[in-house]
Amino acid sequence: WVAWVDPLELSLLKRLQQTATMFYALGSWKDIEVEDGVYDFDQWESAWQPFLQRGMKAVIKIFIDYPGRASGIPEWLLAKGLCTTRYSEYGGGLSPNYDSELFRAKLARFIEALGKRYDHHGAVAFFEVGLLGFWGQWHTYPRDDLEPSDDAKRFVVEAFARAFHHKKVLLPAPPPDQPLSHPDTDTDTPTDTATDTETATGTGHARPT
Repeated sequence: WVAWVDPLELSLLKRLQQTATMFYALGSWKDIEVEDGVYDFDQWESAWQPFLQRGMKAVIKIFIDYPGRASGIPEWLLAKGLCTTRYSEYGGGLSPNYDSELFRAKLARFIEALGKRYDHHGAVAFFEVGLLGFWGQWHTYPRDDLEPSDDAKRFVVEAFARAFHHKKVLLPAPPPDQPLSHPDTDTDTPTDTATDTETATGTGHARPT
């Protein structure tokens, strides 16, 4: 079982009816990279402690665009002129230009920093590759005009492959064209375990069919 903790609510510890060995740690890019190249992992991780004390491990997911919430795009990146589009669906939000050279350069560096922090982190069970699309789910339904391009998805997949060599990484969907192939990376592509748990508990955001 994975406990959905959104935000990391201490009251959840008293309400868990199933024994959970993992908790879902959701955060934004803005929460972590507080200034250009400056990362505040300690502040974000401080909320994990009550769960870690129970022997639970984190399943991490980082978002950039979460409809209905404040944007996860760092303020310093917006100040550099990153192109964005506002939308009203699901409570509204701010979608970045995923093909921007500025966006990709900063995102690649951020993913590299995530790998340095979490690839060998004993408190982390899995790392979900979010970042792109609504809720980090790699789609923007029904706003297909905002959806990350296949090239943007490949870019993120390959950045994670370079950054993570030990921790198992979860994808919300298979990467474009072909499965990820990396000699040192164990990556699940057909099914996203953390996302399955979200959906099973009624908190997931699935694309309608």
